[in-house]
This record gives sequence, C-alpha cells and structure tokens, in this order.
Amino acid sequence: MRSNLDASTVLAIIHRGTNGEPVLTDIADGSPLHALVRRCLAKDPTGRPTASEVLRRLAATALAAPPGPAVAPS
Repeated sequence: MRSNLDASTVLAIIHRGTNGEPVLTDIADGSPLHALVRRCLAKDPTGRPTASEVLRRLAATALAAPPGPAVAPS
C-alpha cells in the first residue's frame, strides 16, 4: 500500500494527509474491507465507525470469506 506520506517535505506530507484522499492500492476496490478502511480514514470524525463497529464488520467479513489454504505446521 502506498503511503499518504509519500511527499518531499514535511509541509507536503501534512497537506496530503489533511486534504488528499487515502491511497488503498493493496485492498480490492469495492470489497467490504476497502469500504470499511475508507470509512475509518474519513476526515470528519463523525463519519468514522466506532471500534466495536469495526470489529463487528471485520468478524462478519472473515466469516463470509471462503477459507484460505491450509498452512502446514512448522
């Protein structure tokens, strides 16, 4: 994931963080996780989910996802 901190000066970093949109390149666009992360990064704090809502949505997303490949014990 490219950071919002990719800028050449401290002022550019602050400007990008406060005015720019987050760059979420490693999260599938349109996925439930993408939508949740975007809400968590809302500039207006009233638009952000509560911690319990984040946990509830992450649990629901994990339960709805197909199981991943088995990992061999080490």
